[in-house]
Amino acid sequence: MEKETTIFPFKNDPDLDPVYQSLNRITVILIAGCEKDDDSQISLALRLTAKLRRRLIESIVHDFSNYVLGSFPDPDSPELNVGIFSIEGRHDAIKYLLEVKVFCQLLMVMALLNEGKGKYEYALKVAFASVVLLQYQERRTLDLMSTRLFFYFSYSAELVGKHGDARILLMDMYDIAIGRGVVVWQEVILHLLVRSYLLDNQFCQAEILLSQISKFQSSSNRQICCYHFYLGKIQTVQLKYPAARAALQTALLRAPDVAHGFRIQCTKWFTLACLLLGEIPKRRIFYQKGMVNALRPYLQLANSVRISDLELLKTTTERFKDRFKADQTSNVIVRLQHSAIRAGLRSINLSYSRISLAEIAIKLKIKSPDPVVDMENILAKAIRNGVVHAKLDHSRGLIVSKESEDIYSSNDPQIAFSSRIAFCFGIHSKAVRAIVPVNRGEKDCITLSKVTEEELEDLIADYEFDNLL
Repeated sequence: MEKETTIFPFKNDPDLDPVYQSLNRITVILIAGCEKDDDSQISLALRLTAKLRRRLIESIVHDFSNYVLGSFPDPDSPELNVGIFSIEGRHDAIKYLLEVKVFCQLLMVMALLNEGKGKYEYALKVAFASVVLLQYQERRTLDLMSTRLFFYFSYSAELVGKHGDARILLMDMYDIAIGRGVVVWQEVILHLLVRSYLLDNQFCQAEILLSQISKFQSSSNRQICCYHFYLGKIQTVQLKYPAARAALQTALLRAPDVAHGFRIQCTKWFTLACLLLGEIPKRRIFYQKGMVNALRPYLQLANSVRISDLELLKTTTERFKDRFKADQTSNVIVRLQHSAIRAGLRSINLSYSRISLAEIAIKLKIKSPDPVVDMENILAKAIRNGVVHAKLDHSRGLIVSKESEDIYSSNDPQIAFSSRIAFCFGIHSKAVRAIVPVNRGEKDCITLSKVTEEELEDLIADYEFDNLL
């Protein structure tokens, strides 16, 4: 205890800002983890830092870094421009100074991103210098913190529109990770590269990189969720709707409830995949706590497809076009017109035994120079694809519905039941593989004794889900 008080004199000061106290305590845990080469304690320090992420401000982190390191570079410092940090610290008593320095840099990047647009460039400079520093340091105690820095480097580059340039450094770090055999680096960097390519709509390159991620047996729930989300997004664009829906559903099931940002994005793409398959998502997914406003445009899209109202679909698309563009879903939403028509044809087929093509065109509000001919072509394709079960009478301009067959006389119930069983077995096998044996030794008891029950509840979810937008 005397060593901790010497290194961090703020620790027992009741008048000190709570964030200062938390940073002191987290740094003690970090140094203990580095000293024992215990990844669980280092991970605990990073998770506790995640709880402080939204409360970090530049002034507090700057004062803390100045106390620990002696000084922190200014935005115009040559150290940031060249990408080099000095390793000297203010206190020789601090063990594992390099890890503490990297931790302070991570804190500074997080604090600068909280400050707003005016600090994004400074955040990018600090993150860039930190990543360059990691090129010349090969210490396993830095691996977990390095992955966080890689993420914030890529994220800050996105905010200033330089994610294309950031890909070059990330690719260099990926080569270094392969050379050093650091698997956790490889997986995280591949996800960041996939995300960067998707921002530029380069789906072919993203798919190639994503195929490399599948070989990793990740134990991180965050990485697994990212993989399924990116896979579902790519497959939706590539017209592979059943596979996309399955991947996005897996991402939603695995994502923690508190990860609102990630779940909102997943739900948007899951809704589109269902609608393009001709299915209407359940209304309750649009009314989840904290997600109602963000999902309202997609609820209106689902309603317009459900009632087969092409005018409402067009109005909704025009009204929320800026939001759809920001979500990168505009090109996919254009395809929903065919889904709305198919849903309308299916409803008409069940309601009418016989109806004219002209009446169908009126009900679906199809506007064209010759709606009857267009309706006939659409129906012919729908009958061929099995969307509707009917016969087309070209001479009289009618569509005659076939008598509905007893579905229980076919193999469809057995197929549906088998698919549900396979899904449950898949969830069970993944849960078994995710079980990690817990060492209940003295070391773990000491680590957990430093965490309150409230903090333990916050440690359940991975902290960077909200930034996966």
